[in-house]
Amino acid sequence: QIDLDSGDIVGFEMLARWVSPIRGLISPESFISAAEASGQIGELSLSVIRKALIEARNWDPRLTLSVNISPVQLSDTWLSQKIVKLMVETNFPANRLEIEITEGAIFDNLSMAQSNIASLKNQGIAVALDDFGTGYSSLTHLSTLSVDRIKIDRSFIARLWPDDPS
Repeated sequence: QIDLDSGDIVGFEMLARWVSPIRGLISPESFISAAEASGQIGELSLSVIRKALIEARNWDPRLTLSVNISPVQLSDTWLSQKIVKLMVETNFPANRLEIEITEGAIFDNLSMAQSNIASLKNQGIAVALDDFGTGYSSLTHLSTLSVDRIKIDRSFIARLWPDDPS
């Protein structure tokens, strides 16, 4: 993640990848959906987040780490407590962590999403709305959430300027 004004690197986003010894690189779309369907997404995600927190805790303290949360996880009433537990176990400061959630996950169960977002933010963790523009969000919905950042999906921007070569 880069600050557009200064050009400085300000953070990194954790992205899970699976390299199978038999099948090679397996896309997240394949294994994430399988983990969600099997009920293992919470355990898998927390394991990957733990590894990322351990790796990032000794970085420059100005750098943040962003991690994605599955829509299935957002319906877990204990989500924020599980994340805080990981931060305590790994000695990772809350002000350097950002949790990214997709707009579809929020609006599947708005009240649970609002509760989890508030709980995360109360712990000092930033929350970003990821892939905005791919689902059903409206400004009315956004006004009910307390997110720190909105990441607008590239496909949404491309529709605004269809002749732009970038």
